[in-house]
Amino acid sequence: MKRIILLAFMLIGSRLFAQEWKVVEWEGKPQSEIRSSLKAWVADYFKSARNVIQLDEVDRIIIKGNNSINEVSETKYGSIPVNYTVHFTIDFQIKDSKYRYIIKDISLKTPLVSFTPESLKLANDESRKTALKYKGNSRQAMESGADAVDRVLDQSNTFLSSLGRDIEAIPSKTKSETETW
Repeated sequence: MKRIILLAFMLIGSRLFAQEWKVVEWEGKPQSEIRSSLKAWVADYFKSARNVIQLDEVDRIIIKGNNSINEVSETKYGSIPVNYTVHFTIDFQIKDSKYRYIIKDISLKTPLVSFTPESLKLANDESRKTALKYKGNSRQAMESGADAVDRVLDQSNTFLSSLGRDIEAIPSKTKSETETW
């Protein structure tokens, strides 16, 4: 029974962080201009394009980025920081009048461990189950920590969704910015 529940959770959980190619149409733009606009977006979005671009070819750009998420677990004994860094790769493939992208290789890291979003969710659910074995302050502290990790997962999902929307909006932003200067 536990295996069935675990399998069902893994299938449902993997949908939360599904990674698939998304195509963005950019009518009338040649490949070279699209590539140039994508690189300009990378330079604006990240502090240094030079630090994040891993591959820079005529028809493909791969970048590796990260975003810090800082939460706090409030316990009777004080506030405990819960800090993760979301690491990800964005793979752009470029053709005339369109590009496609995928956000992949997503991991959430602390200085000590690294998780995929799915494995962090599973570990956090196990932590919640373990908390039920305790009473009082110990239980409250474990549950507070699990709540903080849930917030980290929510924030990472929100960040990645926002990143995808920003990538899809590049044609509309670039067009208006270049035409109205």
